[in-house]
Amino acid sequence: MRIKLYLTVIIIFAFFTLKAQNDSIIVNKLELDTVITNFSENTKKPGRAALFSAILPGAGQAYNGSYWKVPVVYTILGSVVYFAENSNRQYKRYLKAYIAVTDTLPSTISEFGENINEEELLSYKETYRRNRDLYYIFTFIVYGLNIVEANVDAHFSDFDVNDDLSLKINPSIIKSYDGKIVPAINLGFRF
Repeated sequence: MRIKLYLTVIIIFAFFTLKAQNDSIIVNKLELDTVITNFSENTKKPGRAALFSAILPGAGQAYNGSYWKVPVVYTILGSVVYFAENSNRQYKRYLKAYIAVTDTLPSTISEFGENINEEELLSYKETYRRNRDLYYIFTFIVYGLNIVEANVDAHFSDFDVNDDLSLKINPSIIKSYDGKIVPAINLGFRF
């Protein structure tokens, strides 16, 4: 009984809204053409943004219009490169002192003199070498994240964060696979 009642209500709504459905299809086609035109004009290309960031860090962010991210990228990348180079200088300094201490020639003198022994020099040298290598790895990670961020930002350039999320339920008529006209329900989600 309930199924017959539901089908009857659906059929009544379908027949009353048949003319409105045809008009709305034309309007929706016009809206769709407008959306497609606007989409192609405003969409950023993720591959291009990633390529720009790969060539010059921060260029992909500028391409996406996120100009405030460019100084952030250069600050982080510059800091990591600075620490890597500083650790490399210190490593070379302690390596030279370690070689001078372990060398048997009396003419070679460590810059630290007798203040630091051989084991401490070796420990400092290894610490700065390890830090240098880690900072080089961090440099490549930051460089890669710069590329990934530009790519993801370009993908989300056309993402709509509008609060208008709705579900519209309309009766409809569809043609079945065997050619018969069947009443149906049209669910329209608006994101």
